[in-house]
Amino acid sequence: MRRIIAEASEHPESQPLVPWWSVSKTVLATAALTLVDRRTLDLDAPIERAPYTLRHLLQHTSGLPDYGPNPEYQKAVTAGESPWTSDELLRRVNASTLLFAPGTRFSYSNIGYLFVRQVIERAADADLNEALRTLVFDPLGIEGVFVANTPEELDAIVWGNAQRYDPRWVYHGCIVGSLSWAATCLHRLIHDVLLAPETKTAMLRPAVTTPTRRRLKISATASD
Repeated sequence: MRRIIAEASEHPESQPLVPWWSVSKTVLATAALTLVDRRTLDLDAPIERAPYTLRHLLQHTSGLPDYGPNPEYQKAVTAGESPWTSDELLRRVNASTLLFAPGTRFSYSNIGYLFVRQVIERAADADLNEALRTLVFDPLGIEGVFVANTPEELDAIVWGNAQRYDPRWVYHGCIVGSLSWAATCLHRLIHDVLLAPETKTAMLRPAVTTPTRRRLKISATASD
């Protein structure tokens, strides 16, 4: 039977730009899994000097904390300060203290996806913008999408950037593109053959998890 792939729009490139925010995590996961399919990365090998794996990072089961609710982070963003370095971020949120043993529970973690970004950049030997273009966007035919790195690059979004928000505060990477391209990217990811069937199945498999607030001291984590 012929498979018909519906697109989100006939002209998605002409529509207003918006930050993709955490939809970016799906794109990062796709890039990482593409590298797994190429045998450049191992989904279940421990990340260097850390007790969790790439699978744990992708599934938010690593035990790493999140920086979003951190009061110092919120204050710095609101005040318009320059983004911290990755090392400073990890120190301020005490990233060496895990919430739980990896793989035992679930806790949403932007820090986990910062580490996913670092893993991708090292494995691809490229910055995130180039790596995502090569690994995901070009193969799926996604156009006009980029990783924003300066406040000026957010001037083009539909709301403008009057507050001069710095997209580098999104440590896993702030992807900017139209909503239609975001929908098209997700649609093509599901229906195209970018990922091997078993890899895509693992990506889409639902999991029942238990949130927790308990913290567990771990002596080493991945970092720059």
